[in-house]
Amino acid sequence: VEGLSGTVMANQDSGEKAAQVAGGILGIGYGAGSQYDGTIVFRNCTNRADITVNKQHAGGLWGSITYANKAEVTVENCHNYGTITSLSKDNGGYAGGFGGYFAAKSLTVTGSTNNGVVKADKYQGDFVGYSALENGPVNG
Repeated sequence: VEGLSGTVMANQDSGEKAAQVAGGILGIGYGAGSQYDGTIVFRNCTNRADITVNKQHAGGLWGSITYANKAEVTVENCHNYGTITSLSKDNGGYAGGFGGYFAAKSLTVTGSTNNGVVKADKYQGDFVGYSALENGPVNG
């Protein structure tokens, strides 16, 4: 999947957090509550868009993966070239080259790179801005 070139922006002041996340491939991915035990796979993805949010989470591949405490997430042969920015000034502003926020069982990254600049007031990372791993490691 080839991501967008250009700009993706979530600029909302509503109470809905889902409206305040953005990613080059996926904005927000929910598991089916804490019992969700499937897999989420990003394979052969490229994002070239600049991703900006005024609140919450921004990522080159996904903005937020949440409520997936038993899910295994794989990023394989994916690349981000966009600038990833969260303008939030509170604790909810996360930015990452792959994902802004991550809450699942495990994350395995192979053959993937972040080539973009990542900017956030507090939580930022080349791969993931903030991770709340339930029972597993980040592998890469």
